[in-house]
Amino acid sequence: MSKYSYKIATLAEGVAGLTNVETLGTCDKHVAPRGLDEFEAFSVYRTSASGLEYGDGYPHTVWHFDAIQEPQLTALLAYLGAETNQSAQVYITTRIADRTYKNYRAVMHRPKASEREPGNRTKYTVWHNVDVRFTMLEAQ
Repeated sequence: MSKYSYKIATLAEGVAGLTNVETLGTCDKHVAPRGLDEFEAFSVYRTSASGLEYGDGYPHTVWHFDAIQEPQLTALLAYLGAETNQSAQVYITTRIADRTYKNYRAVMHRPKASEREPGNRTKYTVWHNVDVRFTMLEAQ
């Protein structure tokens, strides 16, 4: 049974097809991301002429994995489509600031190439410090 409710689906699958990230891939230890600390309700914060700050733009979040086995990471990145795709539209369920989970349509971004260098991988095919960014979050 999954401990957290981070989920993902393709646009074709829709919200009904959301799959828990902790069940992706065939590996002996599935993990969930740490997404709560990385959720932002707005893309940017601006200061108005009156000196008050306000948020502008779409929410965004980052799913940070301290360590993730290669089969689970490969299954997660498959939601980008082709290996050469740097981003794709998906549906996700992620934790937000009030500690609840919410469904969004989002743009998923491939982790930076530097995070997938051999130095970040152990001999047991575990990748360390991998960030998967999601931008343009639209509540569903």
